[in-house]
Amino acid sequence: LKPLEGLIQEEAGRGVFLYHLARASLAFRPPLGFLGRLQAPKGRVDLKRGGIAPIVSLARLYGLLAQSREKSTPRRLAAAAQKGILSEKTAEGLTEAYAFLFGLRLEHQLWALKQGIPLTHEVEVKTLSAREAERLMEAFHLIAQVQAYTAERFQIRL
Repeated sequence: LKPLEGLIQEEAGRGVFLYHLARASLAFRPPLGFLGRLQAPKGRVDLKRGGIAPIVSLARLYGLLAQSREKSTPRRLAAAAQKGILSEKTAEGLTEAYAFLFGLRLEHQLWALKQGIPLTHEVEVKTLSAREAERLMEAFHLIAQVQAYTAERFQIRL
């Protein structure tokens, strides 16, 4: 039997595998609706489902395309930029969005913990500062753009 890492590298070169990985990277979408407006049912957005998970999935895909063995999301994105698979600006933007979303989720979970309420991956939009709301929208729009690029690159219908 081949070691798992060798098998993954071998599979990464196959188009079918990459196609399915690309499809998986489109499974979770930012909560944007008509004209790119935020969709927040009950005034809440799920940071993990709408932002963190898509970035992690995209980083896996583009990291494999760059033949990177990196395991962290920021390093996978950097490797993809270094190999020219993603632009430096896109990789940096996704890395910043990932850090922001991760931090925002953690901040809200710590607040919930102090309040004695159940932890979730959701945040109430009305509790965000104007700058946080702006950064949230920027992150969601960038994710949507990279997902659209990915769908086009792999000829996947959205």
